[in-house]
Amino acid sequence: MNTVEGDAVWAVFGCHFAADSRHRVWRFKGSRTGLSVLSYLLMRTAGAGVPSGPFHCDADRRFTIRVWERPGIDDEGVYGPPDALTRLASFIETRLAEVDNETEFRVDTEFAPDAEYSLVLRVTDDLRPISPVGTVGDETERGSTQQLDQLPAFQFHFYDFEDEVESQGLFTLAEDAVYLEFHLKDEDADTPLPVVHEKVLPLEDIASVTFKRGVIGPIVTIHTHTATALGGLPTKQLGRVKLRFKRKDRDEVERMVTVLDSLLEQEN
Repeated sequence: MNTVEGDAVWAVFGCHFAADSRHRVWRFKGSRTGLSVLSYLLMRTAGAGVPSGPFHCDADRRFTIRVWERPGIDDEGVYGPPDALTRLASFIETRLAEVDNETEFRVDTEFAPDAEYSLVLRVTDDLRPISPVGTVGDETERGSTQQLDQLPAFQFHFYDFEDEVESQGLFTLAEDAVYLEFHLKDEDADTPLPVVHEKVLPLEDIASVTFKRGVIGPIVTIHTHTATALGGLPTKQLGRVKLRFKRKDRDEVERMVTVLDSLLEQEN
């Protein structure tokens, strides 16, 4: 990971962010779409009344959004009552629409008069909204002419069929689509190595996505606008497919779903 001024370490949850203890600042940078993830998380936390995150910079530092009786910004993140978090989200969205590229703006006392830390958001063309967690600027090339910064690929099983059919796959989120690469094998079938299939789900075909932490492992449910969008996938429900991920990836998968939620908001 790349170090920046102070003792900060850049991390990712749709945009890049870092804690700068020396200057008492939380720094965020990314495209307007990427930075809007922050306002989305503020709105979601305000509406749900429960904390969002945490999103880790490193083993010791994390950024959280918490519901509290008064507003503030400290070394753990942002907190405040739902109406204050909602106002902050609206302020960030307004400023993102106003500022030029390669410029930044600051939020502190206008949100909380006694704020211990500041939020500094920098809009840049150099970074896409999705990047590998814990890195800055890496690019992964798929079998197309475009190059996209991507989150890591996560291993999954098809939830509805895992007791009947051996299934295993890789889930990759890109800027404009979800990529599923998978194989299926009947337990009773005496066949050679299973064939690997690929399914592309454009974001425009996805209606919503839900996340459950689960006991065995996290479960992600993708709802599509049409049943035909899931053609070729083993699902028992029209317009819905459920995927179970590895328990060790629970926090990272939740982070990925947060980014996907934000991209769907932008798409719709």
